[in-house]
Formats: sequence, C-alpha cells, structure tokens
Amino acid sequence: MAARKPFLLRIDPEVLAALQRWAGDELRSVNGQIEFLLRRALQRETELFFGSVMAEDRSILDLLTADYTFLNERLARHYDVPGVYGDR
Repeated sequence: MAARKPFLLRIDPEVLAALQRWAGDELRSVNGQIEFLLRRALQRETELFFGSVMAEDRSILDLLTADYTFLNERLARHYDVPGVYGDR
C-alpha cells in the first residue's frame, strides 16, 4: 500500500465558517440529548432506590451503605457497568 501524503485543502472562508457553525450546533444538539437522557436516568435511579428502601422498610442508613442500585443501559454505561441492556 502506498504511503499517504498530506495535501493542502483550499476552501472558501465563508464555506469553512458555515461548516464550523453547523458542526458546533450539531455537537451541542447531540450533547444536549445525551445530557437529557442521563439526567432522566439518574433521577429514575434515585426514585427507584429510595422507593425500594421505603417499601422494604429498611434503615435510612441503607441510603448510604446499600450495595445495590437500579440501572438502565444508559446509566450502566455512565457507571461503566457491563451487561446491562435496555430499560428494564
């Protein structure tokens, strides 16, 4: 395979500016969606965890010392927990 050679790309400054704006907007949009899903998953985790402690009439200290939680796939990726798929 032949070695690749770098080359100079000539592009109109206005086109470059438009591409940079588009890429920035698109990245913010994707990041915003990811943040929304993560925030919603964190809230649901808290609700389910607190609810289980109350429903099982466990000690309030279990909120600090429990060795379990509730995860969906998005939150498992955030916590780096393998083997969790879907929302249930």
